[in-house]
Amino acid sequence: MNYARFLVSMEKSKRSVKPQTEVITNLLNFMTLELQTLLLMRLNRSDIAGKQLSLSQAVLEVQDEALGYSYLQSC
Repeated sequence: MNYARFLVSMEKSKRSVKPQTEVITNLLNFMTLELQTLLLMRLNRSDIAGKQLSLSQAVLEVQDEALGYSYLQSC
């Protein structure tokens, strides 16, 4: 979901009767995902010991390119 779509959805939610906590939760979830994505992009540019990081649901996957395998690490 890009930022423009998020703003449109926020505008629609203002018109409907929604609890304020749901709107705040949606905003925090959106911002958290965007910040995680940007952080991973920056970390992957630095090429930490030949490993690439990827974002998945509640799990951080570390790919070891030299050995050709990946392992999962709980967040």
